[in-house]
Formats: sequence, C-alpha cells, structure tokens
Amino acid sequence: MTTETCKPEVSTSTRHPGEQLDEIVRSNQLITERLAGLLQTERKTIELLLKGKYNIVPAFAHRLEQFTGIRAEQWMNMQIEYDHQLLRIKYADKFSQLWRKDSRGCRMRKLYF
Repeated sequence: MTTETCKPEVSTSTRHPGEQLDEIVRSNQLITERLAGLLQTERKTIELLLKGKYNIVPAFAHRLEQFTGIRAEQWMNMQIEYDHQLLRIKYADKFSQLWRKDSRGCRMRKLYF
C-alpha cells in the first residue's frame, strides 16, 4: 500500500456566473450600455461582471432574475460554487499534507490532537 501525499480533486470547470450572463447577452445581441440600463446599474459594473471580476450579490441576483428568468437563488448558487472552487484551488497546496493516497484513492489522513 502506497502512502504518498496527494491533493483532493478540484474542479476547474466551474465558471463565474458572469460568463453565463455574457452568453445570454451575446445571444440577444445586447450592448453593455443597454444591459446596464435594464438592470439599473452602471456600465462598468456590467463590464466587470461579464469579465468575472464582480461578484453577484443578492439584490443584483434579483434584478438578473427579472431580466433572464433564471431564479435569483440559481445566480447566487453559481456565485457560491465559483467562490468555493477558488478557495479549494487556493488551499489545495496548503493542506495537501492532510491527504494520503492509497489503493482507494485520496483520503483524509487520521489526525491526532
């Protein structure tokens, strides 16, 4: 049985919710100024969101729901999942010593306090 260390699996496929909004914007051939007006926000906010540099907050998620028909809870869940994956990536190296690899794959080591 091998006991080398390993990292837990981290998904890199999670996308920022702004990327999904960008697809909606492109498919409807909207420009950022028009979208900003529809969502009652600044053009710069929309540009940052579409680039994944602005996080969706509950009030904004509700405005997105009115615009897209996608429930506010789903927008918030996409943001939470994205943030969670960023943290998993950030801390994967720092906590890799807590994991061991054996015949069943990566598992948490027993910790003794």
